[in-house]
Amino acid sequence: MARFFDELESIGALPTEPKFRVVTHSGRTRVWGRNPKTGEEYYGPELKFSRFPQLQQAIDAVVGEGIFDLSAEGKGPTTIRPFDLYNADNYAARRPEILWKEPYSFSVHCKRREKITHFLHSPFGCKCEIKPDEPAIFENPWNHKLIQTSALASARFWIQISIDDWLIPMIIDTLEILDTRFLATANSVFGVEFTQGCICNDD
Repeated sequence: MARFFDELESIGALPTEPKFRVVTHSGRTRVWGRNPKTGEEYYGPELKFSRFPQLQQAIDAVVGEGIFDLSAEGKGPTTIRPFDLYNADNYAARRPEILWKEPYSFSVHCKRREKITHFLHSPFGCKCEIKPDEPAIFENPWNHKLIQTSALASARFWIQISIDDWLIPMIIDTLEILDTRFLATANSVFGVEFTQGCICNDD
């Protein structure tokens, strides 16, 4: 991961002015929810959030951890943008506004789970049922049409790119929208061929 973030920085694809955040298990449990009808409490792992000014400090914090999120959080646009972004003010009308060129929040996350986990149900300690051969199917946020990729819907490690909720990349009929240099960096560093997906916040 250190090499991945370093190489993103070298090609101008790392968020500007980055700070590094690590999420791990604290080793304790806490109440995650309560059944409103029965009052039964649901427990889950307590999470530990740590922030670091330097990448190496964040890398050191996940050594030996089986489950973690390691994120570089900063601003865009960068020299190499992961993809073009559009103002989503007219998202309900399913049409893009202007090509966005102003600053926005931008982060890159490396997510690792102790066992294979579904992308859509990836909280720490998730005990969701996994279908080994379930294909990865995502919804095009512009028209709600489903797009099936060549990958599966679950993994132990993936990279997530996050941007402001009011911005959205253009998607037509494929999710292969990442800048090829960004994708090539991930493929080369981790030695796998990443498949792209899309999870949008409709709120």
